[in-house]
Amino acid sequence: MPRGQDVPRPSPDRREWLLTDGAGGSALGTASGVPQRRTHAVLHATGDSGPITLLLGFDERLLIERETFVLFADPADPSQEPASAGEIESFEAIPWPSWRVRCGEAVLEKSLFMLDGHHALALTWRHVQGPGGRLRLGPLIVARPPGALQRATPEMRGVGRGIPGRVHLETLEGQPGLTLWHGGTFLPIRQWRRSIRYSLDPAARPTPVEDAFIPGYIDCALAPGEVLHVVAATDETLFRTLAVEGRLGTPPPATLSECVRQLEQRETTRQSQLSSACRRGAEETARQAAIARGREPSPAQARNDVWIERWSRSLGRGVASRAGRITLLDGFPLASETATRTLRALPAWIALRAFDLTRSVLRGYVDYLDDGLVPAGFGPDGRPLEGDPIASLWLVSVAERLARRSEDVDWAQRVMPSLESILHFFRNGSAHGPRVDRDGLLAIRVGEGIEKPALLNILWYHAMVAMAALARFTGRREAAAFYLAWARQHGQSFNDTFWDEAAGCLHPVVGEEGPRAGFGRDQLFALTLTPSILPSERAAALLERVESDLDPPWGRRPEPAAGWIETEWIPLFYSALLRVRGREPAMFDRVRAGLSALESRLESQAMDDVPEWIADDPSLGVRSRVPAPGPGPAVSMVAAAELLRLWIEDVERPAEVELSGAAPTF
Repeated sequence: MPRGQDVPRPSPDRREWLLTDGAGGSALGTASGVPQRRTHAVLHATGDSGPITLLLGFDERLLIERETFVLFADPADPSQEPASAGEIESFEAIPWPSWRVRCGEAVLEKSLFMLDGHHALALTWRHVQGPGGRLRLGPLIVARPPGALQRATPEMRGVGRGIPGRVHLETLEGQPGLTLWHGGTFLPIRQWRRSIRYSLDPAARPTPVEDAFIPGYIDCALAPGEVLHVVAATDETLFRTLAVEGRLGTPPPATLSECVRQLEQRETTRQSQLSSACRRGAEETARQAAIARGREPSPAQARNDVWIERWSRSLGRGVASRAGRITLLDGFPLASETATRTLRALPAWIALRAFDLTRSVLRGYVDYLDDGLVPAGFGPDGRPLEGDPIASLWLVSVAERLARRSEDVDWAQRVMPSLESILHFFRNGSAHGPRVDRDGLLAIRVGEGIEKPALLNILWYHAMVAMAALARFTGRREAAAFYLAWARQHGQSFNDTFWDEAAGCLHPVVGEEGPRAGFGRDQLFALTLTPSILPSERAAALLERVESDLDPPWGRRPEPAAGWIETEWIPLFYSALLRVRGREPAMFDRVRAGLSALESRLESQAMDDVPEWIADDPSLGVRSRVPAPGPGPAVSMVAAAELLRLWIEDVERPAEVELSGAAPTF
């Protein structure tokens, strides 16, 4: 397009993609290549004080003769005039983001991937067609938390030191710096890209804006067929470390281009191996499910490999190493580690038969048991947070499922004493944990009084059932009978105390003054955890109450006036539907239709992941609105895990076994 011609630019493609580096860092952006949320950046890292955003991206310009093209033009950014806009001819998110961009007669391909285990990003620009030109790249530097905004400040330090092919950039005092390895020439300059607006952030008055610092430009002549590589990392010794790790071959390459080629090949292999392992695990679980239902195994039967591929990739992005532990992180780019959410995601890994990974994550929590409590999570510096009784009970249930599915008696025997200590402390009480009250219900201290939350007691029931199954699995039949008797006694007391007949649901809390009326989403766990703590008629009534509060067909609002849907509750509702109303063809059809509607809804927003929340469809006509949380939806590992578990284990899972001395056999 000739410079200065008044032709409106198309609206940016808003579909979002995510990459993670296995160390808590991430890259998050859109198919348009333009940041549209303050959480969109190609390098989020982690430090002792939490996640930090360092690199929004690059100001990318191709100069051909007398014309300048902005590769990824933002229609709302006046600073990009009077340059011409590049035209995105194609975009692919798998295996990592890659674009094909036309700039007049020239065509460039851009791709980027993260280096597993390091806060590092490799980018490639390849000239594939048309006349040559000069590619000029200006890094857009910020140094702030992912949800914050940065304004221009003289305190941004800029270029620290540089040698040909490498430059170290310093940011703000006390914040990490950034090192760039490149195949061009770095031209220092102090410049600000001002008033960046993020069109997908929730509306606010005044409109929030951001300034990004440009410390200089990487300049490179790019002839047809040539390639420019840039590697950005927080570690100045990155390539020395990669060589020690053996990831660059022997001897290590002498050029940046060959190094990137080696790293790309290894990352491709790693992702391919993970995908193959997940696919094999899902097929084996499906085979076992078919046998358990008395049917001939059929790997292709009622299974959608696209779903398994998508959700297992999404789930895999949460795996990370922190402070010597293997764990699962959630809510990218915040990369938080909350024990309950980590443990809730593990059943999906068990369904994929990733038993070693699951054991490693569980060990990271068992090792920190204190008076029957596991940490509520871990801080960015690796320090355990205060103990959480909910997480402790999830730990017991997940450990039982892992032992049963892996058929690993030795591991079960080793972990049993730690798990039994949880039940011992809960039953007898500890200084900071819950204890069983005289009515058999689990109580916690709140201020000067005590409360008995419904969710805590639902999980307590299932922890006792799980311990009965583990004891039987390890040959301790007397202990199994003992735990099972506890569970039955507790189940009766729970139903007598928590069931609200008039409301058709559970009281969320029972205090010293008696039950409190209310209804919460976590009551779904009374329907999805098996064996059910509720009799069949009460389970049916609770499901009707849940269903009456369900708004769109593919999601659930946190409250009636909210203009957004929480994704992690969608698969739980469908699990409850199948378990309470039976696995009849009509129920399967309803679940598959709901998942198809969800998939279509997600395709318009996310490329390969599940956001924590989805903006509501205006056509649904919600009059009043509760503001959406935060500056934009984070990526939810739990939602992806629950969807994957639902598809593999519930849609094709055999009928559950009632509480008759055995936990579910599959």
